[in-house]
Amino acid sequence: MCAAVNQVALLHSCILLKDQEDGLNMLTKLESVTDSLMPPVVTDFGLGFKDTFKTAANGAAQWLNCVYGTHLPEMEIVPDHKQSTAAMAGSIAGNAVIFMALSLGTRGIGSKGVGGTALRAGLTGAFMEGVLKPTAADDPHVCITRLENCLIGFATFASMGGTAEALSRTALFALPATRSLASTITYGGLSGIAGGLVHAQAEAWVKDRKFFANPSNYLSDTAHYGAFGVSCGGLGYAVPRIALLIKRMEGR
Repeated sequence: MCAAVNQVALLHSCILLKDQEDGLNMLTKLESVTDSLMPPVVTDFGLGFKDTFKTAANGAAQWLNCVYGTHLPEMEIVPDHKQSTAAMAGSIAGNAVIFMALSLGTRGIGSKGVGGTALRAGLTGAFMEGVLKPTAADDPHVCITRLENCLIGFATFASMGGTAEALSRTALFALPATRSLASTITYGGLSGIAGGLVHAQAEAWVKDRKFFANPSNYLSDTAHYGAFGVSCGGLGYAVPRIALLIKRMEGR
């Protein structure tokens, strides 16, 4: 009797396993069909967006393995789309989502002024760059590299946060609740440009040991972080309005 029950349980497990394999195969086929129907721009944007979270997870795994001696595996990232503009835009958007999410953890730290806002943004940036940013596998000075990344991240994002708070106190921009989408994006872009200038300068000081960065670095970093600021501005505009819409729908 027990043998028969065991055989039935084993058969049931095999059927479940087969169903799971069939389901995974179906999902894989569906993804391939969806990718083939999507325009390359949309596909690359999605891959860049998704790979941002994989990169952050790999950076966190590296940090945990280094500090606690764990053996967490890293996720594979296919680099085929890395050079496209759409993939870079997806990556910037993904980093904006990560930054906005991590910023929730620094609420309540510091004052409500420019200094407090800069501090909170700087701490978030330090975590992103010092923990979530992977280092090269053959880097002989991992701890030093991560400390440098942490300092650069703090300076970059603190300048962005401080600039954003300073701009919000001027007559150029209305209160966040009444700010238009164009105004919010401009506000975020200007803050990002300030962060890009500081990032280029901080890298020159901390990593390159130079007084000034190359002009091309100033240009590329201001463009990158300006786009990052635009993404953060767009998210900051959309998220509370979507939350309000959902609340209104639930109230019906």
